[in-house]
Amino acid sequence: GMGKTQLTVQMATNMAKQNKGVAFMSLEMSAEMMTKKFLCNLGQLNPGVFNNPDNYDKDIELSLSDAIKQLKDLPIYLYDNPSSNLSKLLELIKKVVIENKVSVVFLDYLQLISVGSRRFNREAEISIICRDLKKLAVELDITIIVGSQLSRQVENRPGGSKRPQLSDLRESGAIEQDADKVIFIYRPEYYGIEVDENNKPTKNRMELIVSKNRNGALVDVPVFAAFHKSMIVDI
Repeated sequence: GMGKTQLTVQMATNMAKQNKGVAFMSLEMSAEMMTKKFLCNLGQLNPGVFNNPDNYDKDIELSLSDAIKQLKDLPIYLYDNPSSNLSKLLELIKKVVIENKVSVVFLDYLQLISVGSRRFNREAEISIICRDLKKLAVELDITIIVGSQLSRQVENRPGGSKRPQLSDLRESGAIEQDADKVIFIYRPEYYGIEVDENNKPTKNRMELIVSKNRNGALVDVPVFAAFHKSMIVDI
């Protein structure tokens, strides 16, 4: 519920606008749901706009029309419900990269992928998935960006701070080990924290916490999350 899908949609849109081929693969959303998310992002529209089409005014119609044209013209390829089996998923990524000259692949999300063998426990499975995705990214010379859930321990952590850290990555330390970058989303408002340590309001505020960055700096990036519109984030 932190907004990882919305953030990756924004990132994918920004990259496509820079003429990078982008594949967005969701293991939980239909093609229709993904398309709506991209249209809302491109048109800077409330995600609930599709729930009340009878209330469309001229501005909404113009925004949607422009967003549809942009999405059609951008090198974004949407794949709904690809196989959750790791080997089949790797084959699909190879095919997409070769056929469409894709340079960035988004996977939403890691915990829905499986190895398909009962020989491994879940921690071992996640390790295999992370290793094989990393090997494929190097082999194809592409970037693979994978959404991941956190463990519940961040919510149960004693004290006031709910800021995520590397140990909160769910089910395996292999995520931290194999990833070139780990970026957490943090919204204090989500946890009912109304003011920060400087007594400033947290409403609609978000931080992108770069906790691992191979050959780069570890930084906290403040972001204004305007949920009545799409999040405007330039990554």
